[in-house]
Amino acid sequence: MFDSQLQRIQGNQFWLRPLGLLLGAVGLVLMSVSLLRFSASSDAQLLSGLLALLWGAMLYLLCSYSAQQPHLPAKASWFSRIKFKLKRLVFNTMGLIVLLIALASVLLSLRLARLFLL
Repeated sequence: MFDSQLQRIQGNQFWLRPLGLLLGAVGLVLMSVSLLRFSASSDAQLLSGLLALLWGAMLYLLCSYSAQQPHLPAKASWFSRIKFKLKRLVFNTMGLIVLLIALASVLLSLRLARLFLL
């Protein structure tokens, strides 16, 4: 039941994947331009590019996470069940890491917004 809900959500958010890639590309371009140009505003562009790259990567990873989760066949052997549980553990750990990185990027965005607004 939970897997079907994840697949439905992932299917509804499939259109966000190219947006995540585009946002990451814009962030990469901003970072490249700020590294090639040495001026007072290059630090702000570098941080903005880093944030855009982080947000693009997080959007892409969150949209493509649930499509790759392993499924257990109806009749599986003992070894297959253990292997399935280990794969699930790895995917859940990766999902937790992605969630923590998303939280860190939100906190970083708030701190940088406060820095730019002062």
